[in-house]
Amino acid sequence: VHSSSAKSPLAFAAADLKRDPAVVLPAVQAAGVALEHADCELQSDAGIVEAAVRQSGAALAFASPELQRSARLARLALRSDRRALGSVGAELRGDRDFILAIVAEDGLQLE
Repeated sequence: VHSSSAKSPLAFAAADLKRDPAVVLPAVQAAGVALEHADCELQSDAGIVEAAVRQSGAALAFASPELQRSARLARLALRSDRRALGSVGAELRGDRDFILAIVAEDGLQLE
């Protein structure tokens, strides 16, 4: 989805390191989309995903489907990258209150 994640050292790390929060957290803090290369368990870890999304809203694309349905994480992602709306869970994209809230924050997000 985002080729810049291939530049992350995490892309080339051994599988056991991709499961290690002490390795993955600083990687996603430096480049949020490095979340793509994290183990699926860490893609489901709210703390790791939040750190990634704070660095880059695009990282939401690599979060677990469960976390893509988190209104809090979705709003955080949308603050830095309007295109993250495509990675927001379908339930939220169909939630009138959620859409109204993000429009109120920044009406341009639905362009």
